[in-house]
Amino acid sequence: MIGEEGQTNERVEIVLCVINRLEEPELRTLIKTIDINAFIAINGIVEVRQY
Repeated sequence: MIGEEGQTNERVEIVLCVINRLEEPELRTLIKTIDINAFIAINGIVEVRQY
């Protein structure tokens, strides 16, 4: 996905993923190796379905 940086309106890539809570530490480590300034939003989800 493509988004815009809030202050400069620069185009940025957005990655959206669904993981379980046990995978969160590994994902955080991976993100830090790619972009130390990355913005991470975490939300609790009750159910995920694929149609």
